[in-house]
Amino acid sequence: MTAETLQDQLRHPYVLVVFPRNEDLSGLLKALAVAGKVPLICHTFEDAQDVLKHHHIQVIICEDHLPRTALDTILKFAKHRRKPIPVIIASRTGEWEEFLRVLRQGAFDYLVLPPRQEEVSRVLELAMVESHEANRRQSECTGPRPFSARELVLGLGESRFEPPARVFSRD
Repeated sequence: MTAETLQDQLRHPYVLVVFPRNEDLSGLLKALAVAGKVPLICHTFEDAQDVLKHHHIQVIICEDHLPRTALDTILKFAKHRRKPIPVIIASRTGEWEEFLRVLRQGAFDYLVLPPRQEEVSRVLELAMVESHEANRRQSECTGPRPFSARELVLGLGESRFEPPARVFSRD
């Protein structure tokens, strides 16, 4: 890979789209195009693994029709990378329990299919900000990653939050 090719990859906001079915893919691809994102499309977990090895991915969008083990593996992989990748789960059901389950496993957000352009744009923008912030934090410190407000509110992951021993006030 040449330096020029690498620079081209880093400039493009690649979004890995892992959809085993084509049913809602066209609506999502239109929403990604309007948002100015470049999708890399995979229909199997194996193809997604190969893309993750060879491309600079900023966000992953997975359809919930992937086998549960594949979805869990993608979530673990994205979370435990040196520079974490936000994962968005797309589903036709929109069930609250499923939404909470994937958030607890490390998903960034949840899209209900068929996708609405405004919702896709909003979620992608937040995911891109999270991706850039994670990269910035990683380059600034080598210590443990601070939890986001979302993680603290939802109680995700292991709690590294320690309340202060004393609370100082000016009263």
